[in-house]
Amino acid sequence: MKSFPLHLLLLPALFLFCGCTVDVDYTGQKFPVDKGNYNVKYFKSRQELDLDKYAIIGRFVVTAPARTDHYAFQKILMEKAMEFGGDAVCRVEAFSIVSGAYTPNYEEFGAPRPGSTAPEISPSQRGIPEALTGEKVKVRRQRVKALLLKERTVLNRLLK
Repeated sequence: MKSFPLHLLLLPALFLFCGCTVDVDYTGQKFPVDKGNYNVKYFKSRQELDLDKYAIIGRFVVTAPARTDHYAFQKILMEKAMEFGGDAVCRVEAFSIVSGAYTPNYEEFGAPRPGSTAPEISPSQRGIPEALTGEKVKVRRQRVKALLLKERTVLNRLLK
């Protein structure tokens, strides 16, 4: 009897879990994809970009977990550039954002609930009253903004 590789069942779940944490917003035009030898160029800054050769056809905003590295962003941007028919991607800026804050619940550690009655303790036993407060935990994420580019010669041919 042949055994079924279990890792094949876990692989789609892993992609689903990892895919939900990256948000890609695109604004711009979409062109047909050339299925031949398709190579997307990646520019790390606007200074590397030749605007005489390329035209801007769209903008990406990619948001991912805090420890996502530059190469993961580059891979995502290049895949999306192929999907939308771009010839090049230019990263404009990368920065960290705070996407939310929450207060952890410490009640499970024995902190009194608001409105609950505490046992009677004499003032000499109580000491100085101190309010219990939860700490604020910030959720950090990385955000990259990029331009999607198309070669001007190809763009002129497609728009005619």
